Amino acid sequence: MLELKVDPKDPNVELIKKAAQKMQTGATAVFPTDTVYGLGASIKSTPGVERIFAIKGREQGKGLIALIADEADLKVICKEVSEASKALIKAFWPGPLTLVLTAREALPELMKVDKTVGVRLADHELVKALILAVGEPLATTSANISEATSAKTCREAKAALADQVDVYIDGGSALVGIESTVVDAEVYPPRIYREGAISKAAVLEVLTGHGKG
Repeated sequence: MLELKVDPKDPNVELIKKAAQKMQTGATAVFPTDTVYGLGASIKSTPGVERIFAIKGREQGKGLIALIADEADLKVICKEVSEASKALIKAFWPGPLTLVLTAREALPELMKVDKTVGVRLADHELVKALILAVGEPLATTSANISEATSAKTCREAKAALADQVDVYIDGGSALVGIESTVVDAEVYPPRIYREGAISKAAVLEVLTGHGKG
């Protein structure tokens, strides 16, 4: 097990590179985000994605969230993006909003739910640095056992997941401490699957202003 302590605002490139090199070969990692601590693997590593489900005790079929470093990464993850989703991206990215979008066929099947995938651009320098070092978006979920409280610190994540995880990155406390809000604006009316750090009212205000409320 590799344990690293990294400044979340000014992440050490060499330390991030150590974690990324392991993830490029299928390792799983725990790391801080702007919402809660995440458990992730390279999105192109099917064994890594499978291990996320096993470690978390997550029911297959629930899918995972693709964390990206830049809006341009959307083309790797999904097909067309609706104007409603683009309005939400403009309003809330980077930040605690997960959008449900039509997935590309090349993504691991465990990532998807009915041919869709959740995608998020986190507002966190450490996460961005890690994704860029891995060279691919990350398949992620919260770093806790399914149905348990999400971890807000590395210590809490390690207490829950122990030595099942290959890499632990301690970047202090998660900034918001609440999960992301999950929205599907590719359908009409839009569906809010989870109200998290961004309120339902704030989402609907954007969509109403866009003519989709």
